[in-house]
Amino acid sequence: MPESDALHRARELRAEADAFLAETGLPERLREHGTFHLTGSYVYDLMTRREIDVCLAVEAPRPGIVHDIIGRLLATTQVVSLRYRNELALRTEGNPRGLLLGVDVRTSGGVEWTIDLLIADADEVERVLDRGRAVEERLGPESREAILAVKSRLGSRAAGRPVVGAEAVYDAVMNHGVRTVEEWESWCKGGAASPPRRSGGGRS
Repeated sequence: MPESDALHRARELRAEADAFLAETGLPERLREHGTFHLTGSYVYDLMTRREIDVCLAVEAPRPGIVHDIIGRLLATTQVVSLRYRNELALRTEGNPRGLLLGVDVRTSGGVEWTIDLLIADADEVERVLDRGRAVEERLGPESREAILAVKSRLGSRAAGRPVVGAEAVYDAVMNHGVRTVEEWESWCKGGAASPPRRSGGGRS
């Protein structure tokens, strides 16, 4: 069976992501501070945009670690934008308990990538990774295609609209039978969910 355009594009983006990680040396730089984990759409083969989710498990998450990481990135890469949330203090419902850092980096070829980084203790990182493993285990060919189709369509229409968190799409497809953007919108209007805004450190 031929590969769909969306799945082909997802695999192209993952290959681009590998090249970006190698160029920037980001895994090695973050391992200086803790245990590095890739997660989200990169791991699930569900990429629809140049965004990589990373968890960094540290012994004691503190804002000083963020300062050190930002300083190193500014010195070694072309950072064009930063976003930060201290969820240890804010404790927003649904967000992991840690430090969330969103970093937009421009490559030597002029391509921009977003890194959504969670810095948390090992137990909190493991909880995030466990949720990801549960998603990955349930993914089949049909649900993968549906998720990619919905994410791609929503992304192409995002101008002027809230950016939809990928986890909401995964839930809609795998738990509620959503297969198209039209079904997604109908499901949301029915009060089953609302497309949440994303912030730095979100899961793609």
